[in-house]
Amino acid sequence: MSKGIEIDIDGLKGLMGKIDAKSKGLTIEIDKALNTSIAEINKLQKSYTPVDNGVLRQGNRFMAAKEMYYLIYNDVEYAPYVEFGTGGMVNIPAGLEDVAAQFKGKGIKKVNLPARPFFFRAFYEKQKELVDNIRTILTK
Repeated sequence: MSKGIEIDIDGLKGLMGKIDAKSKGLTIEIDKALNTSIAEINKLQKSYTPVDNGVLRQGNRFMAAKEMYYLIYNDVEYAPYVEFGTGGMVNIPAGLEDVAAQFKGKGIKKVNLPARPFFFRAFYEKQKELVDNIRTILTK
């Protein structure tokens, strides 16, 4: 979304810790699996994004920051308000309280917009598959 958010995938750090610096081939395989999964997450995010004029949908992006480290983000300023809702219609999934708190308004405007999750929904749907794919590579 508009501010940087880092998400730890349960089990991924432990799996990545098993990779020895000498196993470059393994690193390349895992990076490919990450790239594929991140592209699938991004595609799902786009399909879940509510569409008015398409700006919010086009804001869903991803990039490789470095080997085995990817950024998934939406660069549209109002993305968090669509994701979590506003006013009395805010819906914050468990575990995302700190993320949502970054975008809390000052209560000046009385706008109630329902949450229309698209960003994290796609990520959480693909999280287990991503970890399983990496686990498969590591157990070959």
